[in-house]
Amino acid sequence: MSGVKISKLLEQESIEPERIIDSIAIYLDQDGSVLTKFSPQDWAEYINEFVDEQAYITVQKRVDSKDELEWMYSKLQRLKEGRAFILIAMDMKRDRIAGVLELIPDHFPFQHRCEFSVSVRPEYRGKGLAKEMFQIAIKEARKLGYLNLYLYVSAENRDAIKLYRRLGFKKLIELKKERFHYGKLVNEVIMVYTGAPNRKI
Repeated sequence: MSGVKISKLLEQESIEPERIIDSIAIYLDQDGSVLTKFSPQDWAEYINEFVDEQAYITVQKRVDSKDELEWMYSKLQRLKEGRAFILIAMDMKRDRIAGVLELIPDHFPFQHRCEFSVSVRPEYRGKGLAKEMFQIAIKEARKLGYLNLYLYVSAENRDAIKLYRRLGFKKLIELKKERFHYGKLVNEVIMVYTGAPNRKI
């Protein structure tokens, strides 16, 4: 990024975070103004951390800058269509991505519902970052007119399921052998937002 800190670029453009937790700033991006401050290489490094730990994400092989350039383009196109956003949590001290939450809109005749997808770098987990991002995301989704909010999560990812329940998501259905996870078929859970926290697993 030409040697200029990303946090400085955001400040110069008067792009303010929605929330700050210690040194982590959470930005709401509805037009790509934050997304594009990071290079394809920044995004590749972010994704590859999850691939290396075999995390429960869609990508299951290491990516390069070219892959992430295509990913950035697809996200920009979605943002341009409207009724979508990305939350980017940034470590201000280290000038790096800490976590991402994306709202993925459905289309007619299901334009009243949307999907959430979230990831947090290992070193930033357990600090309440995902909770903070979801609180912002749910509020913004309601502003955009979404009535039904849902997400997909591997049935084996019990820590994530616990978190989602505490945030007010409820298990709708468990699909048997729904997705491959590094060569193994695993069950997938669809959860919907009810607004009522539930600690039952």
